[in-house]
Amino acid sequence: MKLSINGKMLAYVLSTSLVIYIGAISYISYRLKSVSAEKAEQLLTSQVVNYSNQIGGILGVYFNSSKILATTVAGTTILEESKRREEIAIILKNIIEEEESIMEVYAKFEHNTIDNLDSLYIGTHYGDTNGSFLCKYKRTTDNEIFLDTAASYDKMVYDFCKGYKDLTALNPALSADSSLRTEAMFPVFINGEVIGVVSLVFNIDNVNSYLNQLESNEGSLATVCFTQGYSWSGEHKGYYGQTVGVFGEKVLEQAAVDTTERLQKFWDFNTYTQEYSLFFMKRLFRGNENRNWKIMVSIPEKYVYKTAQKTLYVTILIGFIGLVLMSIFIFFVSKIITVPMVRTTRRLHDMAQGKLDIADRNKNALIEDEMTDMLDSMKDLAVSLRSASEFANEIGKGNLESEYKLISHEDILGRSLLSMQNSLKKSKEEEAKKKIEDEKRNWVTQGLATFGEIVRENNDNMEKFCNNVLGKLLKYINVAQGAMYVKVQDDDLVHSEIINKDSEFKLLAVHAYGKVVMLNESAIAGKELVGRAIEENRIIHIADLPDSYALLSPGMKGQKRPNNLLIAPMSLNNEPYGVLELLSYEKFEEHHIDFIEKLSENIASVIASVNVNLKTASLLEQSQMQADELAQHEEEMRQNLEEMQATQEESQKREANLTAHITALYHNLICAQIGLNGRVIEVSPLLAARYNVSIEGIVGKHFDSIVTQDEKTRGEFADFWNKLLSEGKAEHMNTIEVRGRKLTFKELYVKIGKESTSPKILMIAEEKTKEAELREKFETELEALKNEKSDD
Repeated sequence: MKLSINGKMLAYVLSTSLVIYIGAISYISYRLKSVSAEKAEQLLTSQVVNYSNQIGGILGVYFNSSKILATTVAGTTILEESKRREEIAIILKNIIEEEESIMEVYAKFEHNTIDNLDSLYIGTHYGDTNGSFLCKYKRTTDNEIFLDTAASYDKMVYDFCKGYKDLTALNPALSADSSLRTEAMFPVFINGEVIGVVSLVFNIDNVNSYLNQLESNEGSLATVCFTQGYSWSGEHKGYYGQTVGVFGEKVLEQAAVDTTERLQKFWDFNTYTQEYSLFFMKRLFRGNENRNWKIMVSIPEKYVYKTAQKTLYVTILIGFIGLVLMSIFIFFVSKIITVPMVRTTRRLHDMAQGKLDIADRNKNALIEDEMTDMLDSMKDLAVSLRSASEFANEIGKGNLESEYKLISHEDILGRSLLSMQNSLKKSKEEEAKKKIEDEKRNWVTQGLATFGEIVRENNDNMEKFCNNVLGKLLKYINVAQGAMYVKVQDDDLVHSEIINKDSEFKLLAVHAYGKVVMLNESAIAGKELVGRAIEENRIIHIADLPDSYALLSPGMKGQKRPNNLLIAPMSLNNEPYGVLELLSYEKFEEHHIDFIEKLSENIASVIASVNVNLKTASLLEQSQMQADELAQHEEEMRQNLEEMQATQEESQKREANLTAHITALYHNLICAQIGLNGRVIEVSPLLAARYNVSIEGIVGKHFDSIVTQDEKTRGEFADFWNKLLSEGKAEHMNTIEVRGRKLTFKELYVKIGKESTSPKILMIAEEKTKEAELREKFETELEALKNEKSDD
């Protein structure tokens, strides 16, 4: 059969081209599908890891807060017992006020551990039914904070945390207002023993936002499960509170595995969605802690391969269209098109194999057409992919400063790579900031722990104590010069020739450039900067110190002047016991000032204790001296006692005569005996009758209840009584109403008896209406009393 050239071209070239084209399209489609699926799986893996790290970071901050709270509460044991419970309550209130996500905070201690005052707090808001410390603050849905006076706690969880001796995290659950909450408990240690626990209840609704983002992919499911496999997300989809076994048995098995692997990834049939899916599981926290919490994400297979499937369909469509067009135009093209086509097919095959090193197109082509343009575009594509690959490798090595230039505004891959670079940069910067803050907090905590031992050394000698603490403090915070002033209660408590007795605060230690400096200085409250810090009881920080400020080591002129000053009073319960003066070349940071402020309080506590001990020793010495003096006077007192005994016998005789005379008066006159305190000792029957009172009812009561009628007369009688006690004798006219009759009495008050014989007041009264009748008898009795008083 004879064929024309066109027929041969159609028969041979078209059939050959058809086979090659179909093979190339099929291979490319297969490779594109694999690459697309792999890229999609990598992107999903990156999303799961990223969001799980963010969720773990959020929950980790909450759990670390309970540890910090436990440490802070344990530090209150340095306070007086009477102040510990109130201080802990203040700490609990402060932490719930500072963080709105905290819904409850409480502390519970064993009996007589935080103090020995449990018996005083039984049934109060700082104690339970046994008086053991229990204090809880709550936040309402209106964001109001209140002290729960009927506080309670879960004893089973409390006992578990106490026995576990580490962080105990309760499984999250929905609260009454449908918010998601979890509780973190941490034991409080004192000398290595657990004395109680602190607990924080957090609102973690914000975690669900990350899970919702993971569920934004079509058909995806995301949840967090516990050791038992229970979920605490997805309440809107019906699997909240159920085990992840609803997604498949393999999922439940993987959730129960206590592994520290960064990521678990596997394919399985999702019994909940009835689709074959890709599962991701990642543990939120490392270590063997009592919370094997994992994030679980399920993505349907059709979504994973969605892009790849779409690429396959598009490739097949494009191939079919290309075949049709090629069949139409092959008849009109010449033989020259065959060579560029084969070369183009070979280049496409190389790119499908991942070979990006494409040679330049044939420069000898007489006519440039679409084939030559295709080769140029393929070369540009290879260069672009090679550049993206090199950029991705640099990012993978940690070089986040690597540069990448976009091919055009439509370069989607390039924009994605740059977006990933920016996200990694931000994460690295945030991590660096967090690391710096953690280092500062650890520096303060470690310093306080270190100086906790240092302040206990040489505390029986104030000068050695000050030099020891100051020297080590300057080294720890890298300060050039420093001085310590101490308040001395008595001049004999510190034996030093440099002490000025007119000063209130004495300079006991000076260090400069690692050496001890001897200076004769002191500070008085309110004078100069040191005195101001003492008087105002606050830290003074000057960052740019003038040259006129006197240095602590004026002799070292060759040294550069430090220009940063920090003066910190050492106070305890707002009472200054001393002050620190520090000069540094470097600026004092906030964590330096915070550390010095806390350390100053510890030093003040030791100084107060030392002063008490030294004062006690001084008082013991004085007591011994006084005991010797008492022994010397003992013999003199014995002799004086014998003389006093003889005198007392004589006085008793005179007292007996006076008593007999007074007894006689009782039978004939209106009279009474009254103590110097105004209370009645004895009254005559005639007085009880005239004043309308009973003898038994008036004895022991104040005499003004008989002779006064109202507040006015009572006040006048009080002035009269004071005058009587000072002068020893006084007269008083008194009118009272008895049985409807007004009676007027003239009362004479005389002080009888000496200090050694129980002095008292004798009152003799007469009715004014019988004055003439009784005057002679009264004067006779009064004269007798005067004679008795003269004998005394």
